[in-house]
Amino acid sequence: MRCLRSGGADVPLDGERVQCAACHELAELGRQLADARAVAVMRDSGPSDGLWPLLGYRVEPLAHLERLPAGTTPVWLWLDADGGELERAVNALGRWPSPPSLLLRFMRLVTPRRGDSGPGIADFETLAEGACGDSLLGVIKMDVNDLGRVFGQDLGSRGSPSRWATLSFLLRLFFEGRVAELAQELESGVVDGPPLRLAVARDRRSSEDVPSHLYVIYSGGDDLLWLAPGTWRWSWRCRCEQSSAASLATPG
Repeated sequence: MRCLRSGGADVPLDGERVQCAACHELAELGRQLADARAVAVMRDSGPSDGLWPLLGYRVEPLAHLERLPAGTTPVWLWLDADGGELERAVNALGRWPSPPSLLLRFMRLVTPRRGDSGPGIADFETLAEGACGDSLLGVIKMDVNDLGRVFGQDLGSRGSPSRWATLSFLLRLFFEGRVAELAQELESGVVDGPPLRLAVARDRRSSEDVPSHLYVIYSGGDDLLWLAPGTWRWSWRCRCEQSSAASLATPG
């Protein structure tokens, strides 16, 4: 048997799934990123473990910056803008002979866990089993229509570097930050905006078809991809609420 994903040399895992070393390391990287509040990039010239080093570097997701091994000097640090890691990074700059480059980005991920069925991230089968009725998954894929035209034409004579930068920042703020927050609010039923709060409360009163887990596969740039266990009606509700939130986040 060979790796089910890459076709390379196999490594048996849990008696059923077969992954090569590189695919196994990628899966482990995904599990670590689900809890990460910082990501460190470090030089590494050691032997390969299947994935790292890549081009002479190794990536280490960290739940907290303090978990960076002693004596390790990163060349680059990606910090969660919501995780309070910037202060820790500034305090740690003095201990590194060559301070790393710092980048603040939203790293709030909405990743469902297995729960009672075991540790780790829930797979698609586990999510579908949590749906009401048939074990199905709703897929929500969205992007901004004609975004290039908005930047290139719609601003017209009002277009300027500052306005392009502002619009770009608002898009980033929504897709990288607000989308994950919205998923958590829809999942918990605790929603700040009155239209969203009323919509969630109405659905919870009228039926049990409200997902116990939402999975934000990707959200960035101008598009997103969600998975929601349950019927298409709830998936459509999520889509409508995201559109409404996007309109509020980028007025005009």
